[in-house]
Amino acid sequence: MATVPVSLSKERLGLDLHMYEGAGPVVSDTWSFGGWKLYFVRLDGGQKVDLNHDGTVYVKVVTGALTSPARVPYIAARSLADTRVTEKELVAGAAGALVTVLVKTAGAPEKVTSMNDIALVGPHDDRLGWTSFGERFAAYTDYFNGLDAGLTPGFHLLDAKGEEICYLYLWTAGKGVDLSTHNHGRPPGPTSPAFAEVHWVVSNGTGKGGMYETAEPGAVHRDRLPVPEGFEHGPFFEFDATGAPILRENGAVTYPWHGWQGGDDGQPGVVGSVGLDLKNVATRVDKKCSPLRTELFGVVSRRGRQPLNTTRLEVAHERFEIVRRQRDAEVPHPTVVANGCGIRRKL
Repeated sequence: MATVPVSLSKERLGLDLHMYEGAGPVVSDTWSFGGWKLYFVRLDGGQKVDLNHDGTVYVKVVTGALTSPARVPYIAARSLADTRVTEKELVAGAAGALVTVLVKTAGAPEKVTSMNDIALVGPHDDRLGWTSFGERFAAYTDYFNGLDAGLTPGFHLLDAKGEEICYLYLWTAGKGVDLSTHNHGRPPGPTSPAFAEVHWVVSNGTGKGGMYETAEPGAVHRDRLPVPEGFEHGPFFEFDATGAPILRENGAVTYPWHGWQGGDDGQPGVVGSVGLDLKNVATRVDKKCSPLRTELFGVVSRRGRQPLNTTRLEVAHERFEIVRRQRDAEVPHPTVVANGCGIRRKL
């Protein structure tokens, strides 16, 4: 089986993974952090790859689709889904699939208590060290100064032309830490493309950390969506009837005012949230596998939040459970999250 060439990113922090060099299937090197393992898989149409169940396995599709287990990149808007798999292999659909795999081994702590517990280990790990949000975004804002929040440089998943498909990185939020109310409204640039973002939770220290949506910065009311360990959430960005993200006049993807807040249980010694942020480049979103085009999940309109199609079908006899949003749930617990393809900034 082919491996994935890895190089230092020339234009941005992190590593470039050339996922589409040569014929599939291809599997990347593995990076570990705190008893978790992380690697990436590319499958061409109908291909399969074995899974090594040396722990609890979680799978997140970046592009394309899997037929076993039945998975696509996005679930219904503002919903939750467990990404755990029990299958012994991954099988791609006709168009292939780009997939991220997380494995929670027996060595993973029940709760993360220190950043030293989750240092990334693997190829070029000297370029993947943790830094604070305050330090990373000092040029943009002083909002994060003194906040217990950190992130690593990440992984740029590239196509055959060397163009970015997705950017994925680890981040943490201390107990009760609000990672800012933002709408990703800054205009995109050559090294900061417009993106469609999803968070994938690695560890939720208190069980109550999660996403929120609000009318504006400083608004008292927040609609909250706690995200448990191993779960992903559906899009908060707006998309049209074809499934394509809706862009602002300046080229940024349209988001409501939203954010992530770590939970707080009043107990010492637990990191609020740890996660992966996946930011798919907006122009690379596979509309055939978007929340409005998939037959795997019920669909909710991003505009009016009215059901467009409440039917949820079984595909390849795989039932994918969607945990419905609990709007009034409180969010006081720390969480570890994996989310997608881009750099989180104060906007």
